[in-house]
Amino acid sequence: MCLLMSLYSLSTQTGIFCRSPGYAAALKSNASLLILMLGTNDAKFQNWGPHADEFPSDYAEMVHNFASLPSKPKIWLMVPPPLYQDGRYNMNQTVINTLFPAANEPASVRAISKTLGLQAPIDLFSLFQTECPVVGGTHGHPENKTDVPCDWVAGGGHDACHPNDIGYGKIAAAVKAAIAIHLASERAFSA
Repeated sequence: MCLLMSLYSLSTQTGIFCRSPGYAAALKSNASLLILMLGTNDAKFQNWGPHADEFPSDYAEMVHNFASLPSKPKIWLMVPPPLYQDGRYNMNQTVINTLFPAANEPASVRAISKTLGLQAPIDLFSLFQTECPVVGGTHGHPENKTDVPCDWVAGGGHDACHPNDIGYGKIAAAVKAAIAIHLASERAFSA
């Protein structure tokens, strides 16, 4: 069984996500593969401001909880896609477009993944940047207060956050590729 989780917000281990029925069900799932994409809802101004310092440790604790399942699942983290307009859904574009995809920031998905001894995360930020580049909120650039349309994003490309069917298809393909590489390496290792 494979679980793909990308909803809610960590907002501290006692926060929204960890009290959700989805989290409880996931812990009971005995999944063999787990793909986590968290952060965009955590980047909401009301969540990030008071809880920014807690994000790396809360993420790590959640991963440890899943890693402790009897199935010992293979876990991937995903770098979220870009936010195409600062403030959309009350989200901080700089957190999503600079911090999460960064290499060495403590709250970056890459750093969290490396600290936990996981393989490199599935990089949806870079994937979306190849089709619909956005500079707003990226390193060295101010937030973008206007919309940057993207044909992989909902709302006719103007949602600024949520993928549409094309975008979700691209995400699914990226996840499939990561799993295929893992399975191929497992086969080669056991041969």
